[in-house]
Amino acid sequence: MKKMRKNPYQKKFIAFEGAEGGGKTTQVKMLVSRMKEAGYPVLETKEPTPDGVFGKLVRFIYTCESLHEELPQALAECLNGREYQLLKKMMDDAQARHIARFEQIAERIKAGDHTSLQKLLQLGMTFDRHDHRVRIEIPSLDQGMHVISDRDFPSTPAYAAADNLDWRELFQLQFEILGDQFVVPDLILFLDVPVLVGLKRTMEKQQGKKEYFDTEDRLAKIQKAYYELFDDPRIKENIRVVKIDGATIQEIVHEEVWKQVISVLREEHH
Repeated sequence: MKKMRKNPYQKKFIAFEGAEGGGKTTQVKMLVSRMKEAGYPVLETKEPTPDGVFGKLVRFIYTCESLHEELPQALAECLNGREYQLLKKMMDDAQARHIARFEQIAERIKAGDHTSLQKLLQLGMTFDRHDHRVRIEIPSLDQGMHVISDRDFPSTPAYAAADNLDWRELFQLQFEILGDQFVVPDLILFLDVPVLVGLKRTMEKQQGKKEYFDTEDRLAKIQKAYYELFDDPRIKENIRVVKIDGATIQEIVHEEVWKQVISVLREEHH
């Protein structure tokens, strides 16, 4: 059984989690800015990645106006691309089984059957995470940078719950696809906001344009899954998770974030 690996590097890996409208992106930027001012070497990153082959596909699915018309072409470009083919060649047996499933779903979607779109999305997110670990996060930690990520592995199982998928199955997927690269954050900051607050903030940010998860029912399912996920012994015993009230003023949230982060940074061994 593959296991989570605690961060073996000297520098710290910190992730922000929560449903839409929790203020993650704002708090990441405020934290990174303050860390730089304090002289800490730091890398700011996010998931889905904006430049990875799977990250670009996932972002397209989230924001596309007409999936039925545009997704088949986007899938064809992804699967036929050089970057995808190179990643596929480097996969182990467990990853190869999941990429075969990803390709089967992609072929069904290209033929007009979108019933497994959510599973394709979750597979894409998890392969993007593996790429993110290998290409960006682990090399940065190894080179002496603290890594601050806007989202990490808890997002995938939590968001799967919005589509009535079992978050436990999607949590297991992290072990199977990430494999030896399942290095987990030293600290997860869970920005918790009431569903209606998150929904209002999200709609204001997008100026009324809805994205994939923007309904009260979906956000409530995501939030419930986060609570259950963070109560799972595998997370409780391996990762420090701190819940922060994200509904209050940005500066107050930031001070609580900073208090938690500085306590982890001070643990850095020399």
